[in-house]
Amino acid sequence: MANTFNFGISHSMFGDLTTVSLGYTKGFDDVFSSVDPNFSESAERSKFRLNLSQVLTKNMLMGVTFETVTDEGHLESPYRRVRFLDAAAAGGVGYQGEEYPETRTSHALSLSALYYLPYRAAIKAETRVFTDTWGVIALMYELGYVHPWKDDWIFEVKYRAYSQTQADFYSDMFGRISEFNYHSRDKEMSALSTSSIGFGASYEFGSKSWRFIDKGSVNFMYDRYQIDYSNFRN
Repeated sequence: MANTFNFGISHSMFGDLTTVSLGYTKGFDDVFSSVDPNFSESAERSKFRLNLSQVLTKNMLMGVTFETVTDEGHLESPYRRVRFLDAAAAGGVGYQGEEYPETRTSHALSLSALYYLPYRAAIKAETRVFTDTWGVIALMYELGYVHPWKDDWIFEVKYRAYSQTQADFYSDMFGRISEFNYHSRDKEMSALSTSSIGFGASYEFGSKSWRFIDKGSVNFMYDRYQIDYSNFRN
């Protein structure tokens, strides 16, 4: 069970050319296990967000966003297990539950740009750098193109790439039981890279004969992902 509270405020300056936004999110999670009725833990999450949006020219808009997230409590899954070498076990492999640190602080900085072309189209670009106290360092970049057609259609195509290093306490196979104080085999904590390509179309419509609808749209988006886990085997 999870409860989340959000707060945000923004302010425009210099003739609406500059906009500063602040945001805060607080979350409270109750963690249970369907296989252990006596298992009950909790976790808290706090997220701070600062965004600066700037109109550089009549055709170009840029934005910078900085986020800090603090997690505290039970942060691992009650179901996942890690593997370790055990000569006495069947197949030479033993299993034990994950154990994560009870705190995690992460920082992310992103830079985005939107450039309007003379024929009503636009090019979008974004890059994001992420780091946390668990040793994960990630880099993402995305490039997109939006093209209108006639008065009702909008087409979009985009490409996205992402890569990250593994967490300090991750391993696909540990040398022995409780080899380290913390241990994880969550594939999302491993070193990985992803790439995706997507395209979409939107059709906007309106009808004066529909008294309860002034304007509507039909949207379609398709994304194809390829994920490479360099040190995770299943």
